[in-house]
Amino acid sequence: MARHHTLAAAAAALVICARIAGPAASPSGAPIVGGSVDAGHPAVGALLRGEEIWCTGTLVASRVVVTAAHCLERPITAVWFGARPLDGEGQAIEVVRQHVYPSYAPNAQTGDLGVVILAGTPAGIAPVPLVDGVLADAVVGSQLRVVGFGFTSPSDGTDRGKHEGAVRVAELEPTRLGVVPDPAQACFGDSGGPAFLAIDGVERLAGIVSSGDASCAGTVHLTRVDAYRAAFLDGFVAPTAGTRCVADEQCPGGLCLAPDDGGAAYCSVACDAGAACPGALTCTGGACVLAPSPGAIGASCAFGPDCTSGYCAQLGDEPACSTPCVPELSSSCPADLECVADLIEYGRFGCRAPASPSGGCSTGGDARASAFLVLLLLTTTSPLLRRSARRS
Repeated sequence: MARHHTLAAAAAALVICARIAGPAASPSGAPIVGGSVDAGHPAVGALLRGEEIWCTGTLVASRVVVTAAHCLERPITAVWFGARPLDGEGQAIEVVRQHVYPSYAPNAQTGDLGVVILAGTPAGIAPVPLVDGVLADAVVGSQLRVVGFGFTSPSDGTDRGKHEGAVRVAELEPTRLGVVPDPAQACFGDSGGPAFLAIDGVERLAGIVSSGDASCAGTVHLTRVDAYRAAFLDGFVAPTAGTRCVADEQCPGGLCLAPDDGGAAYCSVACDAGAACPGALTCTGGACVLAPSPGAIGASCAFGPDCTSGYCAQLGDEPACSTPCVPELSSSCPADLECVADLIEYGRFGCRAPASPSGGCSTGGDARASAFLVLLLLTTTSPLLRRSARRS
C-alpha cells in the first residue's frame, strides 16, 4: 500500500511550492495530472505565502475561502483569483484571519478543513454553493470535478496555472471521500482545492482535497463538506443565531456565546427578560440561549463532527450527540443521564437523558431492527443525497 501523506507537506524529493519569479510560461503538458487548463471556476483561488503558491481554496461567501487545515499550519498572506497567479490578469486579496476545524490534528485522518477570511470581497466573483444534505452511498461511482493550482506531474511544479479534471468517487467514508483518476487526479499544490459535484446542473462544493499517494495516480482523499457544515462551515458561510462560531465578528448580533453545558460556542443576541429570541433560543441572563448548545449531549446531529465529543449516537427516535459509556459503571455518564445501547453501532453505548415513561424505546433486537428499517426508508429529491442519516 502506498504511504499516504499531506499533499502540501514539504519533502526533500518533492518540492511542494513553486517560487513565482515573474509571469509564468504558457501552459504545456498534462495539467492537474491528466486534466486540462481551467477556463472557468473564478471562485477557485491560489493560496499564497509571499510569492509562493502553497495551496488552493474556494470562495464560499463574500470574504470566506475554504481550504484544508494542513494548508494553514503556517500563515497564508493572500489569495489570488485568476487563471495564473501574479500574471497581471487577476486579483490578490489579503488574508486577515484564518481558522482551522477545532479538533484538527496534523496527523489525524479527519477534520482537515479550514477557512481564511479576506480583507475584502473579490470583484465580480460569485461564491460557490456548498453541497446540501448528506451524501448517500449512491455517490460512489459518480464523477467529481477537481480544480487547483497544483503540479502537472509528481516531479514537475513549473506550470502552476489553474487546471481542472475529472475524478471518480471510489469510497464513501464517514467524513471523507476516496477518489480515483477518471482520468485526472489532484497532485501537490491542489491541497485545499475543491471537488465539485453536479446536482441538477449546478456544481456544488462536495469535497476538499486533503491527502494522497506520492504518485498522484492512486487514491486521493477528500474532506467531506457535508460532514462539517453544521460543525464548522455554516458559522462562516451563513451565520445565524444558534450556528457555531469562534469569534464575535462572525455573528450578525456581534455575540459569540460560550455555553456551560459542554457544547460549542454559538451566535447569540442580547435580549431583555422575557423578550422573544430567534428560533429555538430563549432569553436567559440577558442573552438568547440555545439549550442544549450545538454539540452538547442531547443536541441533534448527523455526523460525529457535529458533536464536541465526536460521538453522534442513535439512542432513541433521532440521532443526538452523546458520549460513550459502560452500562456496568453508573459513573460513566454525567449525573442524571443513563447509559443505553446505540441502535446503529452494535456493542456501543452512549449517555442520554432518561426516556419518559410513556415514550422511549427498547435496547433489544426489535428496536435495532426498527432503526435499520427507518434508515432504509430515508429518501431525498436527489439519489446522491439524503437529508438525515447519522454518520459518526
